[in-house]
Amino acid sequence: MIAQEAILGGYHAPNIGYVRRLFLLDRANCVSVLDPSRNPAAGATPGLLPVGGLAVALGATLYRMDFPPKSCTMSFGYAGMITTVTIEYDLPGTNVALSNFFATGKNRQYVVLVEDNNGRCYVLGNEERGLRVGLTQAVAGVANSRFTLTARLNVPPFQLVAPNGLVLAEVLPDSDFGIGFSLDFNA
Repeated sequence: MIAQEAILGGYHAPNIGYVRRLFLLDRANCVSVLDPSRNPAAGATPGLLPVGGLAVALGATLYRMDFPPKSCTMSFGYAGMITTVTIEYDLPGTNVALSNFFATGKNRQYVVLVEDNNGRCYVLGNEERGLRVGLTQAVAGVANSRFTLTARLNVPPFQLVAPNGLVLAEVLPDSDFGIGFSLDFNA
């Protein structure tokens, strides 16, 4: 008998979880996500998106959100050809800047780049379908806001592979809220 072994587990670095930061790109400014599912290339690894695999319109704005420790969560649900994605962030108070961002972006879809506290980076969405913004604010026992990004996607989340690890800070150094960048993803 001849068999092949596929190892799915094994040792991993400590899993500290939660989302560290994310970047929002308006789907209208996303030219293409060159994922290995739809754009097979020689040597492509399923589930991994190479650096440079995201083509963006010149002058597009990239919105950056940094989160305090243990405040932002992300979950995926796989159901056949559909992947559901939910990103949630609870913050105290009713933030006016967040309300204004929601008011201007509620009808848009976003391609989202997410970095977790383990240093893994994900690209969620593509030029065909992105995530939508949601906002719930309440004033009851305490005032709070819940910012959400949700979607039902036809592609799974892809991990972004950087040459020196999977840290968005290495891919997008010195970026600020609302930066513009070129077609070269490493610019």
